[in-house]
Amino acid sequence: MNRDVERRDDRGNPRREFLAGAAGAGLSMMAHLALGGRAAHAQPWTGAGLPWVVATDYGVNGSGTVDASGALLALFERIGAWGATVLLPPGRYRLDSRVTVPRSVTLAFAAGARLTGEGPLRIDGSLDAGLQHIFDGPRVEFGPGSVPWVVPQWWGARGDGVHDDTAALQSALDARITLIPAGKYRTTCELVVKHRSTIIGVGNSWSPRPTADSWIQYDGPEDPDAAVLRAATERVGRDPAVALDSVHIEKVVLNGGNRAGYGLYSVFCTNDSTFVDITARHCTQHGFFISQQWYASYRNLVARNNPGCGVTIGAVFDGWREQGVNGIELSNIRAAGNGSDGRFDERSSLRWGYGVYFRPGAGTVLRQVVSEKNFGPGLIYDLGPFGSNRVEGGYLEKNGLDARAAGKSSRPWGLVVIGHRNARANAVDSVYLHGAVGDPRAQAVWLTGERPAGRLMLGDLSFGQYLHADWSRYGFRGYVYPGLRNHIVGESPEGSGRR
Repeated sequence: MNRDVERRDDRGNPRREFLAGAAGAGLSMMAHLALGGRAAHAQPWTGAGLPWVVATDYGVNGSGTVDASGALLALFERIGAWGATVLLPPGRYRLDSRVTVPRSVTLAFAAGARLTGEGPLRIDGSLDAGLQHIFDGPRVEFGPGSVPWVVPQWWGARGDGVHDDTAALQSALDARITLIPAGKYRTTCELVVKHRSTIIGVGNSWSPRPTADSWIQYDGPEDPDAAVLRAATERVGRDPAVALDSVHIEKVVLNGGNRAGYGLYSVFCTNDSTFVDITARHCTQHGFFISQQWYASYRNLVARNNPGCGVTIGAVFDGWREQGVNGIELSNIRAAGNGSDGRFDERSSLRWGYGVYFRPGAGTVLRQVVSEKNFGPGLIYDLGPFGSNRVEGGYLEKNGLDARAAGKSSRPWGLVVIGHRNARANAVDSVYLHGAVGDPRAQAVWLTGERPAGRLMLGDLSFGQYLHADWSRYGFRGYVYPGLRNHIVGESPEGSGRR
């Protein structure tokens, strides 16, 4: 200990005086706590093993009327590489010039301590604040490895479903390492994800009563081109020329409030990006819109009660380059109750009101689709101009019943395959079509569009009735429910000899 105390700083000044002051400050704080002072409400600090320094004991003004930047910088300079935990007692600390918290410092906030002014503030050290509002004005930048996560509460988010949390959430997302605690966060405009961002929430329940989920609720103006959360470098409908790299989003609920067009809008988001355990509800256009992708993974997505469409994979807007959805991971995709706007019509609006729409590029497999009670088809497999793709595993039930009742569909389509003249090496395997021959609710299959270049293979299809084929370039393999085989209308399988 004596050896440490006798060290000198870069200017040759002894450190004994400062450490004695720091120790005194720590003792004074402990005494203050014991006497029930205001600091008794402070959060537990993580600066174990470091001297305690109370900032106001070193001239840092917390009145909110005096610039505290210079005093903080002077205190950090005195601490130097020795390290200390600097406690800001309750108060408002105005920063009118740039302040950098060095790596040797942990900046700790008592309850009621807040940084104001325009800063900016850079944190290279660590920060200890709990779930309280600590930033009120300064632009904050976090150095690499400074904090494991930021939370929107630091910028004033409440998560109560009433307060407008838009600015707080966007500030947290801009830090690129965001943890969203459980709550209902009301937003009034689109949130935008930046490059190399990680966003982790809690749960992704589709329950209409969020109690333990990270729920983002759009409550802005009605806008069909707004997304609750946009992971793309351009706005909805614009073909992005620049990719969004290494984005990871997990365990959130995105609710469009029947006002926003899109829940998750993810376009040209690549380089090992992952999207896991996400639910989209009440979006007027698409719960999920995923396009122009590669090197990415989408797992455990739920689209529920979106008036437009559920999960849309690989669709493009007019005028876009068709780069495809190539080799991405798609698994456990679920959709229920979508398409209530009634716009689906098998004659004029086939690609609408569905549970899941899949238009792959090349080498992409859609695994385990569960689609139920959608106004239009349960699953649309749009082959597109590429090849070596397939649907593997699915459960389709009660889709298209409302469309048929409304006179917009001749059958309750469970599966619709749209052909393309250049499509090759496509397959549908292991799909359960609820209902059997004689059941008017039984899920039907429709092969429509252009005759593909290569044969579509249908294998291991259980139950369902009525296969309507507008072209013959298809075949059966494995088990196919006899009732389905025997209720083919239109073209028979290629090479079967049937007409």
